[in-house]
Amino acid sequence: MYNTISYSYILFFYKAIGFSKMKNLSKVILTSISLAVLLSSCNGSPNSTTSINPINDQIVNKPEISAFAAESAKILSLEYDKNKNDQISKTDAGITDLEMRKLDKNGDGKLSQNEIATGIKDEYNNASKVSDALGSLANLNQPFQGNIPTKPPISTFKPNKISLYIDRDEILPMMFNAIDNAKKTIQMDLYLLGGKIGLQIAQKLVEKARQGVDIKLTFDPNLGFSGPTQQEVYMVVDYLRQNKVEFKLYPLHLIPKVEEGLLKNKFQIDHDKMTVIDGNILITGGFNLFDLGVGNRDLMYKIEGVTAQEASNLLSYEWLLSDKFIDKKPPATVYVVKDVKDDTGTDAMAKIVKTAPYESTTKPALIEMINNAQQSVYLSVLEFSDLDVTAALVRAYKRGVDVKVLMDRKDTNDKYAGGIPVPNYYPNILPARELVKNLVPTRWYDARYPGQELHMKMCVVDGNKMIAGSTNFTRQAFTTFRETSIQVEGGSAPPKMVRTFLEDWTGHATAIKKITLGDKIRAKVVEFLDNRYYAWW
Repeated sequence: MYNTISYSYILFFYKAIGFSKMKNLSKVILTSISLAVLLSSCNGSPNSTTSINPINDQIVNKPEISAFAAESAKILSLEYDKNKNDQISKTDAGITDLEMRKLDKNGDGKLSQNEIATGIKDEYNNASKVSDALGSLANLNQPFQGNIPTKPPISTFKPNKISLYIDRDEILPMMFNAIDNAKKTIQMDLYLLGGKIGLQIAQKLVEKARQGVDIKLTFDPNLGFSGPTQQEVYMVVDYLRQNKVEFKLYPLHLIPKVEEGLLKNKFQIDHDKMTVIDGNILITGGFNLFDLGVGNRDLMYKIEGVTAQEASNLLSYEWLLSDKFIDKKPPATVYVVKDVKDDTGTDAMAKIVKTAPYESTTKPALIEMINNAQQSVYLSVLEFSDLDVTAALVRAYKRGVDVKVLMDRKDTNDKYAGGIPVPNYYPNILPARELVKNLVPTRWYDARYPGQELHMKMCVVDGNKMIAGSTNFTRQAFTTFRETSIQVEGGSAPPKMVRTFLEDWTGHATAIKKITLGDKIRAKVVEFLDNRYYAWW
């Protein structure tokens, strides 16, 4: 029933009853519909997916947006208006014919400060559609009732055996083999498990459950949000439910929310990609297990040893708190962190860094690693907006370190927000602006085939230290999403990552030689959205 309600009916009610009276009510209706569809999909309505057209209730010309656009246009005009006559040519702006046509509202072949301000508001409007869509579709968690169990301690460096796997041809056989060989337990905390790939894994999990293996699955509560991604996820969710394999939804309500900003953290995700086999093998990284994602350029660690046992303890703790669509009750037992014993055959040191309830350790570890770099810093990332990390990269470059930054172009259509496309270069144009200004070598990743993303979230330093995992280098990934990365020192993983990075850098990348006026408009909007927690990255 809910899927038959269309945006056109909402507009009809707007006209019939009045916009001002309906605006707040429509938000409640849309949020309720999104949650109801999610509930019905997980409680006996197979193949249900949300298909709601979100309403952008952020008025583009409201004072805050207008003031931001006017001030930004003034700054950019001073930079590009060489003749000081409020008439900027296409050549001076360094933009394409297409960009010029979009910005030149009166068609006189010149850009004024007012036209730039209008262009900034247009850019904001297009970008905010994605945030609006994801915000309206986001699942709403209820606060946990009861005492929070004792949380696991912050991870420290411990010896492990660590292997690095690149792309689907290395990752999937390793994961399938690990699941096939599970004897006692399989724990998973996954952002996405969907499509034919996800179904293959689900079939293995069902078979293992029949063999007596204890299966504990935790998923992001948004279950793919909408569109083709959600359809892939529900294919697996329905199969698991039909075969009575229990899963839970990560308790995002435990992660502190931001009280300021346009979106106020309504959009949060459990972005983890963690699998632990028998309590002592951890498989984690950036690789999503769904059909639309397995073709991406990506990586996963396989970690055997103490850090894997720590990850198992962490997932056991989070399982106690995770949500089910039933009456919520406190866990029957209080979780106590288990003792971990050192393993043999170790070749590297590793520790877990993460964004989680009461803990945010990834950004400090990343900046410290860059600050201590002596020879090289190589960074590959899908989404990057954090200007503190950017500043650390600039400082390293200026003291003579070989710094190279490779970013995804972000020009693939959005997979989650009901098909609303993500504007090109978001959010990566923001750090690109600062890096290029400071002459730091920066390149866009060139996809090996259409639709491929550079999906890694990786930084390798001096050829023997690295951080990689689910955590993009963005404000929300560092503060309000659920994320896990692994910091590694020594062993074979960092050198293999260096070889992989240089292969991409030399053979599959395009240098960013200049930042145009259009790029700077995008960067201004990214910074505005990022600072107000109104971003989807």
